[in-house]
Amino acid sequence: YRKTVGPASADVVSALGDMSLVLTDQGKHEEALPSFEESVVILRGAYGEEHDQVARMLHNMAVCKEEAGDAEGAVVCVREAHRIYTKMGLSHDGAQNTAALLASLEGSV
Repeated sequence: YRKTVGPASADVVSALGDMSLVLTDQGKHEEALPSFEESVVILRGAYGEEHDQVARMLHNMAVCKEEAGDAEGAVVCVREAHRIYTKMGLSHDGAQNTAALLASLEGSV
């Protein structure tokens, strides 16, 4: 698939993100994390460090890490996502969800 559409295409990121979410929902956090990480790398390369899609993927990775028991790793991801959303001045659902997750995680770490 990567050979057909290109290793850093939006389709690859979409597939990786979807696969990561499914694995997270199945409780397969250790399997999901590498795909989240690869998605973040591709998105940063495609859109730059401060793009809402990067923030969204970091938020999803934070949820996965939290569910895996890595609250500190989750805080790192969600802080970065929150920083991106705040810098962009975005106040949509993703930004609000990230702020709520950050508050929740900081209270538990």
